[in-house]
Amino acid sequence: MAEPAGNELRFMGKITRHVTHEMTNVLAAVGENAALIQDVLSYSGGEAVSSHERISRAFRTIEHQIARGVELSSRLNRFAHGTDEAETAIDLNALLLQIGSFAERLAQLKSVGIRVAPDDRPLDLVGRPMSIQMAIFDCLEFILDRLEPHTTVVIKSRAIGNGAAAVDFSPEPSSQALEPDVETLSPRPQWTALEQSIERVGGRLTAEEPSCWFSLVFLPRSDIPIPQKES
Repeated sequence: MAEPAGNELRFMGKITRHVTHEMTNVLAAVGENAALIQDVLSYSGGEAVSSHERISRAFRTIEHQIARGVELSSRLNRFAHGTDEAETAIDLNALLLQIGSFAERLAQLKSVGIRVAPDDRPLDLVGRPMSIQMAIFDCLEFILDRLEPHTTVVIKSRAIGNGAAAVDFSPEPSSQALEPDVETLSPRPQWTALEQSIERVGGRLTAEEPSCWFSLVFLPRSDIPIPQKES
């Protein structure tokens, strides 16, 4: 069942707002450190500035923020290309890393952390990239809204056999993982809406793993073959 275009556009807008906000922070940091360099150079007069610790630190900050800007821009570009094809092969591991990066600011606003632990093996799915990313982000946002500050949610991908794959959401410390549990959540409208979002991409939510809060399971598609990678 196809995801309504309006929902995908709203999801894209949400992600874009978070990423562009971070890009603004990157540019602000570059500008502030550039101004600092100008001030120090003006203050130092004819002194040799190459060994000046404040300048060295400012240059390190600039380099770090530029690298962040390049990474954010690259991820946003790949995200935007998710609408290019309705059905295509998807690298679940790479997709989780992308979603984790996009959600960093949302987690910071809630004083919680995100750690992505992709499977060591390639995990390929077939589906609509934008819809699958939206389903994973919906799960992550659902958890972030319910975690205590200074908790970290671990997002882990794994193969479960017969071409299926799962994404586990496991808050740390582990004492946060089982409160509230799925049975408590299932009658609530927010949980029902989340389940419906997952069902649209051919997935389902389970609570079979005792070590995690819940898992998002993607079942294999038999109607569209996964393209073989060249060796």
